[in-house]
Amino acid sequence: MIDKIKHQPWLAYLISIDAVMFVLVIFFNVMALGPGKDIGMFMNTTRDIADTYALDISLPLWTDVVLVLVFIWNFALIVYALTTLWRRNFGLFVYVSISDVLTPSFYLLFLISMATNIGWLFSWCYDVIPLAFAFNVAQTTLFCITLLVVHRKLSVNLARMVHSQMSEVWCIRIIVNNGVALWTQWVFIHTLINLAQVMAYCGNVRQDIASTVSLCVFATDCVGWFIAENSVLDKYVRYTTTHYIADVIAMAAIVSQNTDFTSRNSILALVILVMCSVMFFMHVTFSVWRHILSVRGNIGFKKIPKVKTPIIRRAQSIGP
Repeated sequence: MIDKIKHQPWLAYLISIDAVMFVLVIFFNVMALGPGKDIGMFMNTTRDIADTYALDISLPLWTDVVLVLVFIWNFALIVYALTTLWRRNFGLFVYVSISDVLTPSFYLLFLISMATNIGWLFSWCYDVIPLAFAFNVAQTTLFCITLLVVHRKLSVNLARMVHSQMSEVWCIRIIVNNGVALWTQWVFIHTLINLAQVMAYCGNVRQDIASTVSLCVFATDCVGWFIAENSVLDKYVRYTTTHYIADVIAMAAIVSQNTDFTSRNSILALVILVMCSVMFFMHVTFSVWRHILSVRGNIGFKKIPKVKTPIIRRAQSIGP
């Protein structure tokens, strides 16, 4: 019989629902590539609509490799979350002991974000571009809030976890934070492409101008985030780097199919590609340097005395 003191059934159910939703997201994304059109689930494939609303900044088919990477990384996130349901730490199930970091709000936000992805697929494949753009804006916003929640909660609870659950800290940093960050950035890039499509095909703006607007917004976001993550947000996002993978691949793809460098957007995309590559290298360098110094106790997280945490005392009181 399950010990109710050790379990939080509602949180366990939420983790399980997230896993089911992730499977549905994979299913609908695969169907939207072609099989869904053949059986009447979708009116068009995702590539059909992308070709219909072509832009200077449209992404070629091979960039779907990033989406595959997104799903692989977030599959690891789901597997990690499910393993916390039966793994124990100091007598408590791990999902309970880290529930102050991977909170119900995190799993709920992640769930709704995945649901909006399915909403985007249907609106996109049924050629309702303004609605697809709205879904992408909602998905990007929800994913950003999800990242905000998990990064802040990990920072707040780091002192409690650093001596007793350091393996969980690194799992959250590498699997959870970087998995969600990669997905968030890829959706953000598609949101800007959708913005340009709405401007060009619904707002009668020249498509090259619409593409330039999206590229400028993207460049501004990249520079602003680089400054923030390496200064005021460093203690929160020091180990989160996968968003640069999406940035570099997206800009490389745009440059590769726009080799006429007399074009404004081709030149701008090339400049952004170089900028993102340099920022990626600099961020990794800063992160490694600050991590080394923090381990030596010179910078970053201060040395924390070894004390019994409330969660350990609780585990000792209830026994193995």
